[in-house]
Amino acid sequence: FDGMGEYLGPYLQERVNGVTTEMYPVGPNSIAGTGYEVTLTNGRLTSLRYYVGRFDSSAVPSIEYHELFSDLSTADVYREMDLLDFCAEQGGTVFVVTDVTDYRITVFSADGSVERAIEPGVARLPKTDEEIRSEIEEFDDSHTGDRAYTGGYEPSPYHPLIELAGVDGDGRLWVRRLDAAEGYLFDVWDSMGSLACQVMLEDVAGDLELTFHVDRYGVLGANLDSDWHPRVYMLVLDDSERSELQRNPGTAENHT
Repeated sequence: FDGMGEYLGPYLQERVNGVTTEMYPVGPNSIAGTGYEVTLTNGRLTSLRYYVGRFDSSAVPSIEYHELFSDLSTADVYREMDLLDFCAEQGGTVFVVTDVTDYRITVFSADGSVERAIEPGVARLPKTDEEIRSEIEEFDDSHTGDRAYTGGYEPSPYHPLIELAGVDGDGRLWVRRLDAAEGYLFDVWDSMGSLACQVMLEDVAGDLELTFHVDRYGVLGANLDSDWHPRVYMLVLDDSERSELQRNPGTAENHT
């Protein structure tokens, strides 16, 4: 679709098994997104390869940044997919977190080479034994009757610590900290891999969990829970606040 909402045509011409559920533009005709390949044995789904790649108007990726592969008789791939996060910016830089319970971000340049890593050394958040048991029971209940899965799900022993929100108009990566006691806390990393500032947004949603997306136009926070009136919030920095962030990157806080 163009900027006015007029349909231009399909992005991919060839048939594909599935369409990526997350995607970011990384060039005029290129996106970074997820893809998957499945193996069938006697009509049964037996293995899955799931990856983050760059697609240049083709279903075949030109670059693969990270892949997961698993025999589906185990639940390893389900856990690993839940722990994987990524985002990208329009210049082609891709950010990948293979385990959101640990603050480690790999930064790939447009050609797919590793450019740097962001590792601030933040402590992980361990789960209690009861929380782990509850997750195992919930997973097993939801996969009852799955012919491929034979049991033995092992959740991560840690809570998610970060999520990648996106890249703003100044090329800065926003990383949401899930260990904040209140509000919504973000670490903002500049294009050199240095911490530019921390941003604390007030709890505008009344204790509802929000999923955030940051791009060059601003910050979107969405509550997607159908039981709690789904809604989307847009938050922006005005010119004076943007200047303050640039003048005092170590101490500045934003205002909603």
